[in-house]
Amino acid sequence: MAIRIIIAIAAIATTQSLVTTTPKPHVLILPAQFLVPADYKTLERKLEQEGFPSASTTPLTRLDWLKVIPSSPPTKFISGTLDPSETLEWYYNKIETQLNSILQSYPPSMQPDGVTRVAFVGHSIGGWVARSYIGGLSLSDTAVGSLLKSQKSLIITSLTTLGSPMKTSPNALVDQTRGLLKNIENSPTCSKESMKIPVNNIASNGVQGKLLTTNVEELIAASGYWSLNNDPFSTGDGIVPLDVASIDGPAKVLNNVKHAGHIPTPYNIFSDSKSIELGEEEYGTWYGSDSIVPEWTEFLT
Repeated sequence: MAIRIIIAIAAIATTQSLVTTTPKPHVLILPAQFLVPADYKTLERKLEQEGFPSASTTPLTRLDWLKVIPSSPPTKFISGTLDPSETLEWYYNKIETQLNSILQSYPPSMQPDGVTRVAFVGHSIGGWVARSYIGGLSLSDTAVGSLLKSQKSLIITSLTTLGSPMKTSPNALVDQTRGLLKNIENSPTCSKESMKIPVNNIASNGVQGKLLTTNVEELIAASGYWSLNNDPFSTGDGIVPLDVASIDGPAKVLNNVKHAGHIPTPYNIFSDSKSIELGEEEYGTWYGSDSIVPEWTEFLT
């Protein structure tokens, strides 16, 4: 009798565990400028090794990035008032292409609770593009967009950004986004509260900018920081300084991590092959390095 009671209790506990445990989400990576899915294959593999059911990258080509030119009305570009829904439509469309692919491979009907969950990971520019998409600036009227709005069978569970400029600085030397980031930042639907999902901004203290140096990496960092916050001596990941890497409050800071593990070059603009890979021995680790990924996967709820 005692054994039967123990077995019954164990069965009930197991059943409750199955009911209350939320499955890990699928991961969708939104890439940095001119990077392509081939540059994120190692990161995808590592995320799946970490227990996520699948990891994939928004299927952008290098030529897709050139679509920003005809999508940017000259008058708005000059005045720095570009509209995300107009200028970034090509990126939003590719996000939905991959979301649809995830739905086809892992339909809600196959999920324990009838919901396909996707966590967004935005790298560099991909971070604020993801923020604007989740905030509804794509104005999508597609089937995927409708499913997301219904919050029933497809939901975005979280947004994690890696080295993304998430806010403008009043001291910025120039607005590199020509108003895109400012419009996203000022949109009520793109605030943390309005998005209604966990938003975690990951940054790094890997490189301090310097002007009087022979170190090319420090010079590039100084140039990037100068344009983003007018302080070339800031600390950041070599491209994005710490003070603009979070929507509000401090970002989660990783030590000695670099902005990217690849460099896009003009020679492969017509190819979707991997960009030039920066070796960790010479360059150091980046956000997507195998040893670094476990430091932020806890946020992919």
